[in-house]
Amino acid sequence: MKGKNVLLLLSILIATGYFILQVISIGSREIPTTYWASKEEGSTIEVRISPKMFIKDFFIYFGYGDGKVDIQFLNDNSVIFQQSVQSAFFQGKVILVNNVVDKVLIVTHGNGLEIREIAAKKDDKQFIDFSKAEIVILKGFKYLGNPYNLVDEQAKMRSIVSYRYSSYFDEIYHARTAYELLKGLPPYDLVHPPLGKWLISVGMAVWGVNPFGWRIVNLIFGSIALVLILILFTKLHKPSFWCGIAIIILMASDFLHNSLSRTANLDTFSLFFILLCSIFGMSYISSILKRKKNYLKRI
Repeated sequence: MKGKNVLLLLSILIATGYFILQVISIGSREIPTTYWASKEEGSTIEVRISPKMFIKDFFIYFGYGDGKVDIQFLNDNSVIFQQSVQSAFFQGKVILVNNVVDKVLIVTHGNGLEIREIAAKKDDKQFIDFSKAEIVILKGFKYLGNPYNLVDEQAKMRSIVSYRYSSYFDEIYHARTAYELLKGLPPYDLVHPPLGKWLISVGMAVWGVNPFGWRIVNLIFGSIALVLILILFTKLHKPSFWCGIAIIILMASDFLHNSLSRTANLDTFSLFFILLCSIFGMSYISSILKRKKNYLKRI
């Protein structure tokens, strides 16, 4: 019994260490917070760059909403390059331009699509300062936010396409639906039961709508699962002390568990509740067998 308690205590310490190591890099809270969102189809906004500059990469960071934008790059009033970009929930997109540009036209398709920030690089390292650019609304005068919100948080665009600052994989569905549940909006994802998305929304409510906020609850549940796997294993078998430690370390270092613990998904919650149900089920069966054994002894 004493050995079991020591093993359980060590498993809690390993799970705590796992949480601390992961929480440092699961995501940032420093993402663009202000936005401009058109309320009319085909709204057009012009960003005037003076003097004209060579743009290597152009970045755009979307917030909430559906739709796409057509982005045109002009030099001396001639379109030299254009591209359509589909929005995604709190995600940064990059366009390879490689041209000298003096104007950027952004045409929105969709109602209420949030554009949180735009930025550009002149080479692999150096960003262009858009904060002093002139911004003009050419079409569509019904919108939310200030147009200059597009260029007011330039420092936050340095690594915006990294997973630490943008939604990743199925987060565009699950984190988005969690956000909608939190805000009382119609949920986007109706495929799965809502419990996991409600749990994700708790992180957003406490730490804000950002990658850290929508991933932290998954990491908490993934860390606790390390302890639960040991408890379940001790109910199924009677492992030695070092065997028990090896089980926890193997799971903590498993790439799949590592990845799922760091993203806003539903699989981590499924694992947690499956382990919990299995532990309770084993405890219930053990108690029945114990009562039956005691009863047989009495007769």
